[in-house]
Amino acid sequence: MDIMIGYLDDKEARLMIFSFCLKTRNDRRHLFDIEVNHLISSILEQCSYSTSEWEKVLDQLSLEKKKKKLQTYDHIIESYIYNPSQLPSKINSDPELEDADYIRFILFNALHESDMRPIQFENDDTFKFSDAWTIFLKDQNSYKLTFVIEAQTIENSLRNPQKKLGCYIGEEEEIPNIPSFSPSLLEMTIKECLQSLLHCYPSAIPSITFCLLSLLQLAKKSCTEQVYHEYISMSRAVWLKIFQSLLDDVVFENPETTPFKKSRTISKLSKYCSCLAQYNRFTRYELSDDFDNYLDNMWYHFLCSRRIYLKSTNTTDQDLVWLETLLF
Repeated sequence: MDIMIGYLDDKEARLMIFSFCLKTRNDRRHLFDIEVNHLISSILEQCSYSTSEWEKVLDQLSLEKKKKKLQTYDHIIESYIYNPSQLPSKINSDPELEDADYIRFILFNALHESDMRPIQFENDDTFKFSDAWTIFLKDQNSYKLTFVIEAQTIENSLRNPQKKLGCYIGEEEEIPNIPSFSPSLLEMTIKECLQSLLHCYPSAIPSITFCLLSLLQLAKKSCTEQVYHEYISMSRAVWLKIFQSLLDDVVFENPETTPFKKSRTISKLSKYCSCLAQYNRFTRYELSDDFDNYLDNMWYHFLCSRRIYLKSTNTTDQDLVWLETLLF
């Protein structure tokens, strides 16, 4: 591979190969074939391009476009929460997005039904949650305060480990006022809760996690041990998918313009980390080494790709150790 790249003196040809490698990553083909992953990594490691050249190629990729669009949606919601007098304009549909990507607006309208005007969006009639999940989400919203405070305390501690702020995680408590569900309705509600956790805006993460723990507590009491463990496995898979997605979003971010400590994506990741700590407290007896192993492998692959980017662009990242501390 070194020989092939070394003989490519033509700048346009080198750029074409560089672009092709990033497009292959965009299609996630490297995740399913170790040889493809090694080939792409080897080529990218030998490519020397500026951060602006990387950004030019990345901006053409579908995943990058989707990432920026969803970041904009999250920013619209968060800005509205902090300034309720400024109702956002109606959100137009985007052909590159899926119906599930608009779940964040459905969740906002449900969680803030009583205190804020709803955000309008064109896709509001193409995706609907069940009445059971919507009612459960609204009901549990009034019991989440202690959990949200704990999650914020944990997040502050994770983001500022040098300040020794403390990380309060109390004993597992009974979550009040959990309604009864039939087995089929409970399964559907848990799946919709996990779908919400995957697609929610940052401020809603503690609320959705609280609902998830409420539902898992109900499952632990009312389901067989096998079914309960299936729900644990299902939820852990969603947590891993969330972390994989967010790390993919920042792996090629320019540390000079968007350092991790100021990145909106990492800010969202830190909220998930604090809520994962609460989730782990609840499921501590059901956790297996596989979960931690998956996280370790995820971090290793992220780190390899991040270092390739830094080497290619001749930049340094002072926040990598901080990010590792945040995650682990």
